Order: sequence, then C-alpha cells, then structure tokens
Amino acid sequence: MRIKAEAQRAVGDLESAVAILEALTEDLSPDMNTLRALITLCRCYCERDQLTKAVATGDLAQRMAARLGIGGLGETLQIAAVRAEALLRRGDQDAAAVICREVLDGLVGDGSQLSSATSYWRASISESAANGATPAAIELAKVAHTLIDIAERRTTIDHLTKLSTA
Repeated sequence: MRIKAEAQRAVGDLESAVAILEALTEDLSPDMNTLRALITLCRCYCERDQLTKAVATGDLAQRMAARLGIGGLGETLQIAAVRAEALLRRGDQDAAAVICREVLDGLVGDGSQLSSATSYWRASISESAANGATPAAIELAKVAHTLIDIAERRTTIDHLTKLSTA
C-alpha cells in the first residue's frame, strides 16, 4: 500500500496518497515500512502546505528512526531533509539550519563503511524483532554484510599497498 501511496503522490493525487499513508501510520509500528510511510506522509503534507502536520509528522519519524537505531541510513537523511523543508516553508530558518547542521555533523563523524554497516545491522535487527524475517529485514542485513565486505577489502588493499611501498 505504501508503494501505491507513493505512486499517487508522484502523479499529483495527494488526497489519495494522504488517505493511504494516514491509514498505514495509524498504529505507529516501529518498523522500516511505517517509517518510510511517515516520510512520504510528511512530504505530502508539505506539498499541501499543511506545514504544522508536516513538522509534527517529521518529528515523529525522527523519534521512530532513533528508536530503530538507524542513524546514518538514507531514511535518516530523508527525514532531516523533509523536516528542514517544512520548517523553511513555515519560516523557521533557524530550526531548519539546526537540523541540517546536525545531519552534516553526523555524516562527518560517522563516515566509515563499518559504522554504516552497524546502522544497517541495527535496523535489520529492529525490523526483525518487530515483524520477523521480513524482506525489509533481510534487505537491511544484506546491505550491512556488503558494507562489511567492502570495508574488509579496503583494509586488505591498504595493507598490501603499504607492504609494497615499504
């Protein structure tokens, strides 16, 4: 249903998209699907100039992301972007700037593949604990493993490079 709502939003049918998304987020299950629905709902509210609802929904999504332990994932950046947009449109440039600075600080301090892998792994565990071995949980775990593999290969290449130049 979330994908249908995103399609409705993409073709400009915000009323249908909002109706679907509000139903999907009614129980606020702490999982990735609900989080993604909240992000899209926040975007819809922004596009409809319902800025108070957009800010409240963005804040709710931010709290859910923190609860899921997914700092550093794309969803975290999407939440920050839509929250900042809603605040800017509402005229609160200072609060929007704070959100942007926090995100940038987080990216600078958390830029390694291993830290990103940890975030994906935590998200996978949260999703699995909430809903079982869903496709989303499995997808998140696969991304975590891929990032770990990349980090290990990079470490091996760096080590071999140092040996060859010594």
